[in-house]
Amino acid sequence: MRWDVAVRQKTNVPMPAKPAAAKAVGLPITSNLASMQFVDVCLECPDRENSFRTSIVIEWKGERTVHLLLPSGKEPELTDRKQLWEHRYAVAGAPSIDKLTAIALVAGYATFPGTVLEIGEAEWLERIPPIRVNEAEDLLETFMNPRLWDVSEWKYVGDDQPKPAEAGLNVSWLDAQIWYVEQADGIRRLAFEKTYDQDIGDYQALIVSIAADRRASFRIFVQVDGRTETPFGDRAGIGGGEEVRIPLSGKRLERIRVEVSGVPERHGTSVGERIVTVLRWIMLERRGAAPDACDERLSLAPIAPAPQRPEDADMFPLALLFGAEERDRLRRDVAASPVYQRFYRDLLTEAETNLRYSPEEHVGAYLPVFWNNLGIDRVSKQWQDTAKWHSTLTVNAMAFALGGDERHGEAARRALLAIVRCGHWAPGFVNRVPAGIRGYRAPFIEAHTAMTVAVCYDLVYGLLAVPERREVEEAMYDKAIPWIDSYFHQHGEGYLLRSNQGAVYALGMIYASLVASRRYPHAIEYFHKTVVWLGRMMEAYFAADGSTNEGISYLEYTLHHLLEALHVAARHLGVPAASLATGGIARTPAYLLQMQSLGERTLDFLPIGDKTVAGVPNMGPSLLFFARHFRDGDARWLWNRYFNDERMPYSSFFAAHPFDGPFQSTGCYATSPLTTMLWYEDGEAEKPALAPQTFMESCGRTFIRTGTEYGDKLLFFEGGAQTFEHTHYDKGQFIMEAYGVPFAADPGMIAYLNPAHLEYKGSSYHNVATIGKRNQSYRDPARAVVIRRRSGDARHDYLSADLSGAYREMKRYDRKLLFVRPDYFLVMDEIVALEDGIVWNFHSRATFVDRSADSGNLPPSPTGRLVLDAPEAGMVMAYGSNCALSVSFGDYRDQDIVTCRNARLQPPPTARQFGFAAVMVPYPKNGQAAMPEVQTERAGDTVIFVVKGDWGVDRIECAFALVSEAGDASFIRVERNGGDGNGNGETTFELRG
Repeated sequence: MRWDVAVRQKTNVPMPAKPAAAKAVGLPITSNLASMQFVDVCLECPDRENSFRTSIVIEWKGERTVHLLLPSGKEPELTDRKQLWEHRYAVAGAPSIDKLTAIALVAGYATFPGTVLEIGEAEWLERIPPIRVNEAEDLLETFMNPRLWDVSEWKYVGDDQPKPAEAGLNVSWLDAQIWYVEQADGIRRLAFEKTYDQDIGDYQALIVSIAADRRASFRIFVQVDGRTETPFGDRAGIGGGEEVRIPLSGKRLERIRVEVSGVPERHGTSVGERIVTVLRWIMLERRGAAPDACDERLSLAPIAPAPQRPEDADMFPLALLFGAEERDRLRRDVAASPVYQRFYRDLLTEAETNLRYSPEEHVGAYLPVFWNNLGIDRVSKQWQDTAKWHSTLTVNAMAFALGGDERHGEAARRALLAIVRCGHWAPGFVNRVPAGIRGYRAPFIEAHTAMTVAVCYDLVYGLLAVPERREVEEAMYDKAIPWIDSYFHQHGEGYLLRSNQGAVYALGMIYASLVASRRYPHAIEYFHKTVVWLGRMMEAYFAADGSTNEGISYLEYTLHHLLEALHVAARHLGVPAASLATGGIARTPAYLLQMQSLGERTLDFLPIGDKTVAGVPNMGPSLLFFARHFRDGDARWLWNRYFNDERMPYSSFFAAHPFDGPFQSTGCYATSPLTTMLWYEDGEAEKPALAPQTFMESCGRTFIRTGTEYGDKLLFFEGGAQTFEHTHYDKGQFIMEAYGVPFAADPGMIAYLNPAHLEYKGSSYHNVATIGKRNQSYRDPARAVVIRRRSGDARHDYLSADLSGAYREMKRYDRKLLFVRPDYFLVMDEIVALEDGIVWNFHSRATFVDRSADSGNLPPSPTGRLVLDAPEAGMVMAYGSNCALSVSFGDYRDQDIVTCRNARLQPPPTARQFGFAAVMVPYPKNGQAAMPEVQTERAGDTVIFVVKGDWGVDRIECAFALVSEAGDASFIRVERNGGDGNGNGETTFELRG
């Protein structure tokens, strides 16, 4: 059946009677071009109660069979329901499609017009057959898209069906997760299996993409021809992705079972923690295939210089980042400025190193990118040198533009022609297979590659033969634009407006459309469309005060691409770059000033959200953009601190060494050397003066400080509404730094390749109370935290907040934070829970020492004392409660390195009214200050602290009012220096509400 979508929008494919065992449909489709035509697929039934809709995308030219797994009535609950079958009519009960009579196909948006399809006869299938990936491998299972596997087909093996809160098999947006909660009373072992009837006569091995926590081990059983199942393992997890290859022999595959369990020598270290093993895909390897060839490299011969250069040998045909005028200015700056001389020296050092790189040997079906071993890329790929590929495209091209050395120009040209000759600008097969069904299609790599390719094209244009120029322009049109555009169509009016990804894809599209438009003039439409969209994205992403909901790591990533997009777009449009900025982006440096960590000697920021503790090595160019284009003194001051840090001598100002670490191999930040040189200006900036207390209304965050330097005291409170883009379940938490130590810490995030990272988002990994280890459930996300009162003067800073909107399990959760200037902090919580199992969670980078026994209080006790120890400083933390508390300690590890430590304080398991107060007194270890003394007593529903330090003696009274609905009957009363409980201290103040 021929279907020209320009002639009619809808066509029907008749369906024969459905066999009882059918679980899938195969739909043969031949397309005249890879148009990225979106097609709604609607399962139509006569009673209209069983009509379902999903979509496919025509992303191929030629013949493909699209396989659709039918809705089972057990659709997983995911945020993005568009990935799954949508029930078109609100009908209660499990769906049934037994009466399906036709499949309606409805044409929607297309990147390129002119789609003509030949639709073959639809076929009912009992299961989706293996899908060809390459000449050597067929995909048996993929868990990368919820539409491609049915969780109900994987059965739990065993008589003791796990309780939902203790273990299970979950559907994630990118994988299948087998998990269990570690128990103290024994090692957990659980298994899930799926049955098959698969002919394997043409296959020699099974390959499983799996990632197991280091605290877990796994076994894989494969049953063939009725033979006894043969286990693979026990194999301890490596804390990252791996591909397990299992040789096959026989005729029919009948069963695959995956079993996970704890590692005996690690058992007991993570009681109460979720231990996760993830499955990404399962592949069948064909007979005669070379197992080490799965990265699909082609290995081209070395690319020779062009035999004849065209007459128009000028560079800068598009002047994307700069043109001849700016080049001449940079040359003058290098001759006159010591800072520019340092820039140029490091640029040439990197460029000289790149001359030894041979990009041709890495050319293949896909780019050899490291993507955290998330199953998107292959673990056998040669990604270790990919950063040099992108560096050669940008750094060597820049060295050629500034110095004219053709060695660098030819190196950049080779890298350019090699990368455009890769089959796909994607990290691996899962981005393209199966065609038509949106798996992991986020076009990060297409966008990053478009950036470096465009810059190189512009700078070495004079070295390219005319056919080579066309080759680059066509690659942009075919390998970048359609993939980025189709993703914008899917998510451009959704999460991309508020996500770092929006800026990344926008910059990629701007570069790709400008280059492609030289051969395809209509491609400029994508440029103009993207610039308009980018303005809307800025308005959504940046609040009026410059704050964002994503953590600083993602803000660093966003700014790098967003500001470069403004620069390139402004040059093309002939307007100032700042004129394109919308929303609160101009206030971002002020937000960054507040978010600085005072616990790091080098420039760094508080690790909220998905920020690691690895610093911000790529923030420099963004700070320079704000300083140059917005004349922002705060940004200039931050840049000076960044630039003056002690860094490695190689590429010291561009970022970390570009070849260190997998992140650089994706191509992101490859233009940092160029934008640094373009945006830098000589000059000094005054040290910013920050208020002792700052409340940022847009994000609900509060900052209380004694200064802005390393070692000053800082108290941070996470308020505001809860959002769900790279944020954590942490509303109402606090962070406290003093004397260079994060005494009250946020553990931040670890590498995504480690399945343990999934737990770092959890509420129990933050300084808030929980019900057991469950995450905040958000009775009202928009009002997750409501600040009731803030006050401050020379004596104190006070904040009172209602956290109950973040919990469905708590009727009341009031938190009070107090800084008694300039000496110590106090936190006071009052909780009325609707369920049992309250836990008060506290985290620190320091080491915990329980000193409760010093005062005769052994847990469980209503009062206790901890000492937190770090090389630079220590802290006494005394606490008291309305009930006896048990205390336990633990730590979080990444690759066996302790990243953070925790203390868990728990009232009796059935307690539902919980009052808790803790005074935290930090002190330096400089030989000038003695350890403060704190005495604690409980009197009914009141806790009293007597704190003695070099300032004198203070008395603090914390009175709980747990029966109060409003929470305004409780109070904190402080008598400073000589307090005796009778108001005779030097100053006395009382805080309520």
